[in-house]
Amino acid sequence: MNSLPIQDFPESLRTMMDHGVPKEAIWRLVEHYGGTRLSVPVKFSADSALGQVIDRKAGEALCAAYGGDIVEIPRAVRLRTVARDREIVRRRRDEHLSQSALARVFGLSERSIRRILNTAAG
Repeated sequence: MNSLPIQDFPESLRTMMDHGVPKEAIWRLVEHYGGTRLSVPVKFSADSALGQVIDRKAGEALCAAYGGDIVEIPRAVRLRTVARDREIVRRRRDEHLSQSALARVFGLSERSIRRILNTAAG
């Protein structure tokens, strides 16, 4: 996840990074709240629903920047697709999974897996 280029993140998420929210926490926000609006508390609490998603440091940075606001968390489909495709290539390389096995793991067709692997190979 940390290897994903910043330009693959939607602008609203890049702005969060500019405010000190780490990529990993932003990724968790997208996974948990993507496509919805998040009411950011003024003060972060580790016991809150938000505290179950991101750690204290990230939560405090988010609250410092957006506390009291409602923030739209994008679904970040392109970002998620890039991350998925990188994971497919990594698992093929490191775990030597077959195209059939990768298709089952990722819920894709073998044709899609071939396309992803061929694109990555250049």
